Amino acid sequence: MCGLAYNTNDAALLIEAFQPDLVFLDIEMPNENGLHFLERIFPFNFEVVFVTAYDTFAVKAFRLNALDYIMKPIDIDYLQDAINKVAEKLVFKNLLHPKEIINQNTPDSKIEKMFFRTENSMELVEISQIIYISADWSYTNIFYLKNQQINKITMSYSIAKYDQQLSSHSFYRIHKSYLVNIAFVEKIIKDSNTMLQLSNDIKLPISRRKYAALLSFMAKK
Repeated sequence: MCGLAYNTNDAALLIEAFQPDLVFLDIEMPNENGLHFLERIFPFNFEVVFVTAYDTFAVKAFRLNALDYIMKPIDIDYLQDAINKVAEKLVFKNLLHPKEIINQNTPDSKIEKMFFRTENSMELVEISQIIYISADWSYTNIFYLKNQQINKITMSYSIAKYDQQLSSHSFYRIHKSYLVNIAFVEKIIKDSNTMLQLSNDIKLPISRRKYAALLSFMAKK
């Protein structure tokens, strides 16, 4: 099922009604441009491909997690490439490992593994093996254990997305730039700066306003 909207007000209604997997979005539209529209409804659960005559907005588009950016006039080959990207991402997005299905219909259900798609690969990672997640401008670095080694994957999503996704697990946002798996915490160091020491001698700063809440969170785990 698909729909067509000529302004962002109509687009919002269609998105709510259809719950689409993919939205092709122009930038310059009546009343509100496409970038402002995405910022207003963020976070959203669909993939976005911008179709526009304005290449000056490309960086902002990708910061909003757009999957692709197609210039007008539309080249059919570019359009097909974008659709292929979306199809591939949706396959992995909907692919569930059997261990992920834990009373899916109950409020307490939660996944045990996550797929991380990079430019050249798709990595399946056990959530319990994620040590911490760090923000890097509009990107996010995922640090996790695999075969007793620390690995890193860089994703084009904000750290807020992972904070939301992992809220039912033992992860806590200790700083605007760091989300940590409490299972890897070894100690808290208080000197000139308050630091959280994780296994493998990893030290991360704790925001002052997060300190008390962190202690409370850890006491409940």
